[in-house]
Amino acid sequence: MEAGGKTLGEFLQRLPTFHTSVAMLFPNLKPPQFRCSDVEEDSLKLHYYSQHEGLAQFVIGLLKGLAKRFRTSVQVKHVTVRGRDDDHDAFLIDWSDNPI
Repeated sequence: MEAGGKTLGEFLQRLPTFHTSVAMLFPNLKPPQFRCSDVEEDSLKLHYYSQHEGLAQFVIGLLKGLAKRFRTSVQVKHVTVRGRDDDHDAFLIDWSDNPI
């Protein structure tokens, strides 16, 4: 966790690499995949791919927990819903003073 970054934004942008490392340590494990897009100084879109359905609210809770760890106020908006909108979930994460 410490190597993940000094800020929430750094940590989220390194999340894909973290899960790739976990997969190498545990070859039979199929961890979720994350991808970041629309990266700005104080926001980004996090794409979440998993073989398990129904975990979007869990991911939102984890994101809010990470924000607390980094002592950062955060707004999380579920912008793409797996099954309804696309093949994955996506979240707009904003830690600016003027949240979404």
